[in-house]
Amino acid sequence: MQKVLLFITFFFSSFVFTQNYDFKSYSTKEGLAHSQTFSIIQAKNKKIWVATVNGVSCFNGKDFKNYTTKDGLPSNICPIVFEDSKENIWVGTFKGISIIKNDRVTTPSSIDFKKFGSINDFLEAKDGSIYIFSNRGIIHYKNKKFTILYYSKNRENIFSTSAAWYDDNTIYAASIKNGVKKITLNPFQFEVIDSKSHKINDICYKVVIDKEKKVWIGSYGVLYCLENDKIKEFVPDWHAIDSNRIFSIIQEEDGITLGLSFEGNGIGFFNKEKGTFDFINTNNGLPSNYIYGFIKDSENNYWLASYNKGIIKFKDKSMQLFTAKQGLPSEIIVDVVDWNNKLYLASEKGVVILNDYKIEKILFPDTKIHRIVKTPQNTLLIAIDEKVVEMKENGTTEVIREGTYLDIYKDDKITFLAIDDDLRVFTKDSSYIIETRKTFKIFPLGDRYILTKLAAILQFKDNKIAIIPGLNPSEHDIFASIDAINENEFVALNDKFIFHVSLYNGMFKVKTYSIDRFGNDYKALKVHKNDLWLASKKEISKVNFTLLVEKDSVSIKKYKIGDNFIPNGILDNGLKITSEGILLASTLNGLFIFDEKQYVENKKAPALELNDVLLFSESIKDKIENKCIGLSHNENYLTFDMEAVSFSNSENIKYKYRLKGLRDGNEWSQPSLDNKAVFSYIPSGEYQFEFTADNGNGLWQSEPFTIPIRIKNPFWRIWWFWLLSIFSLGLVVILYLNQKNKRALKRQAQITQDIINAQEEERTRVALELHDSVGQQLMLLTRKSKNSNDASMEALAKDTLQNVRTISQGLHPVVLERLGFTAGINDLINTIDANTELFFTAEIENIDDYLNNQKALHLYRIVQEVLHNIVKHAEATSVTIDIHKKKSTIEVVIEDNGKGFDYEHQMKVSKSLGMKSLLERSKIINAKLNINSISKVGTITQLTFPIL
Repeated sequence: MQKVLLFITFFFSSFVFTQNYDFKSYSTKEGLAHSQTFSIIQAKNKKIWVATVNGVSCFNGKDFKNYTTKDGLPSNICPIVFEDSKENIWVGTFKGISIIKNDRVTTPSSIDFKKFGSINDFLEAKDGSIYIFSNRGIIHYKNKKFTILYYSKNRENIFSTSAAWYDDNTIYAASIKNGVKKITLNPFQFEVIDSKSHKINDICYKVVIDKEKKVWIGSYGVLYCLENDKIKEFVPDWHAIDSNRIFSIIQEEDGITLGLSFEGNGIGFFNKEKGTFDFINTNNGLPSNYIYGFIKDSENNYWLASYNKGIIKFKDKSMQLFTAKQGLPSEIIVDVVDWNNKLYLASEKGVVILNDYKIEKILFPDTKIHRIVKTPQNTLLIAIDEKVVEMKENGTTEVIREGTYLDIYKDDKITFLAIDDDLRVFTKDSSYIIETRKTFKIFPLGDRYILTKLAAILQFKDNKIAIIPGLNPSEHDIFASIDAINENEFVALNDKFIFHVSLYNGMFKVKTYSIDRFGNDYKALKVHKNDLWLASKKEISKVNFTLLVEKDSVSIKKYKIGDNFIPNGILDNGLKITSEGILLASTLNGLFIFDEKQYVENKKAPALELNDVLLFSESIKDKIENKCIGLSHNENYLTFDMEAVSFSNSENIKYKYRLKGLRDGNEWSQPSLDNKAVFSYIPSGEYQFEFTADNGNGLWQSEPFTIPIRIKNPFWRIWWFWLLSIFSLGLVVILYLNQKNKRALKRQAQITQDIINAQEEERTRVALELHDSVGQQLMLLTRKSKNSNDASMEALAKDTLQNVRTISQGLHPVVLERLGFTAGINDLINTIDANTELFFTAEIENIDDYLNNQKALHLYRIVQEVLHNIVKHAEATSVTIDIHKKKSTIEVVIEDNGKGFDYEHQMKVSKSLGMKSLLERSKIINAKLNINSISKVGTITQLTFPIL
């Protein structure tokens, strides 16, 4: 083999390899009000607020909500946004201020804000009052009242662009025309710190007070520190003053670092102890060099307000991408090897050697490099177009084989060279060709070698290729990556599984793990110590490999790669790890580097909020009272729009929820990326909706968001409705029964009346028959008996005639019909008096004018029946009858001194029609009948009825 000297075309003794970092931009495409931004803050509810030239935007990590003049802002040009201690958002515009609370915009108009020009900053005092800083002066807001502290009509004099508290009575304010003002509030006065007094630049943009009470001033090209009335100046670059205008200053937690934003040079970090600057700008992939606002959020993400690039999120320097922009001869990096404390990159235009991440040399320039492999003998094999070169530690190279090869392997026993269609094998004694397509990785395993292809993983032993038991190509193919763990184990990856393969005592053992347990779209893997690293276009994942193999348990940590940070993704099997544990990945866009030590992990769970509640399809969020949802029984189709505010990995935030009170309502839903929870046709009752979320990397919020829900019962399910219904039903039944009874009684009364009327008619007929027929015949018989001088016959005939007349009179009282009720009663009394031993006392008022014929007849029959009962049953000696008119009623009282009787008992057991007739006739004339009988004392029968 021919030995050649190492040739070097390019030598880079000190070419600094600037890195591309991972940035995420949000512009109008993502919903930001405008891509030209001025100010940015994070509110207490963790949301990001941005001031733009087209209103202000509120960002929750996924969606923007914008406020413009259409919502009530006095102007769309908003230089500043601020939050007070009561969580009010103050917006400063070119024409005044607005206050946003609970999505409502209020614009004060008690003073003329327009004359103050641009509102540039706000400060809140300990008493909750607000100081408003503008181009023309200062306004104080306290107890809902605005007071002008200072106003200048001079439009050339910009009073303040930013302000900071020094103490409770002192404020420092920067101005772009007059340096810095030291303002004393009580009494109000100020002094100017400028080019005349302190020899500073009069153009100042930002002022910040640190914990040591040093005043840091961001100006045109210079960072000033004012301490004890003395100025120190720190210049980022004397040759680029115009590009280093410091618009924003933040204080890092370490107390020694200041974050700076520049109009013209991106952002920087200033070390107060060393006085040095570290810049990040477009050379590092920052979308814009014009940064006006700069904050660090609660998750340690940096947020930048830029000119025409929207807002930019920057997390840390853990992920870097080296590209042609930073000096690579080609962005297509197909392989990388960590060899002798240097990195060797295989590119399409040579081998790039990095020493401490600086380009040291480029070997074989403008030559396509297919593969770089470190051999067991610690040499380097380089597959170049049309030859394979072996580089030794002293830097010399030797061509070991002519030809173009896609993969290479060499140890002291065997050499493998792979091309598209075959595998060429060289030993000390022989060489031969094996027909097999596209072998991309070869390594030793025990007493054999592993050949990795897209379609299969095969074993090579004793000059033969064989299938590995458990890895049959008919079942497992499309392999993307493989890595040797040790001399007896390897791990491999395809689109469905991760395979752990071990070889002990000549026996293979294969374990498979579904890729769904880890994620998707992984292209490369690498085992380092106890960790299995997986890489895709979107994320890097670290799996506890020991736990996976020994207990089949997945413990995974994920590191998100920004969208389009690696546009073409990481190459298959393109993952390597340096001895320091730094992850390297080959890509078509350069060399990707991940340093886990620099990764700033988000250890905070997301803030939870209910973004909206939909009833069917309409929002009811504004109708929620006292943080409780109250609905009627038919308002039972609810959609909850859950919101979890987290920015580090917002695309992967998972939600879970439950509706306590439902059947199985204590069970959480399965975690899902969907932030909508839908409940249809919820029964009436008391419920509590709860949801929680993770931060996109498995850290769940331990305190769920809760809101009670009360769906009222329909009125027919409420207890009082049932009580009222039962009562109403009972009342209806009672009324029905009462009406039924009344109808029955009425029918019965009618029947009784008909019967009585029929009886009266029959009595009248019988009485007439007795009078007209039997009476006439008896009268003739009497006359004949008299003419025949038969005295006994005559007496019998006379008695019979008299009895018939009496019966006829009883059946149909002629006197009643002819002379009226009063005469009829008197005649009845006289008749009974004449035929009995009873002593009658009668006081009878003439009431004939108050009675019609029917009432007179019924009343007569009642009196007749009572007197008949006295004669027949009472054993009385005297009877008193009192009939008279009393106001609007007629009262009949009949009293005897007989033996009396048990009226109630008699009514229950008696079968006599007489008493029933009394009651029925009383009902017919609407009379009240009262019988009071006392044993051995007598009976009083009282009848009262109204006069119609």
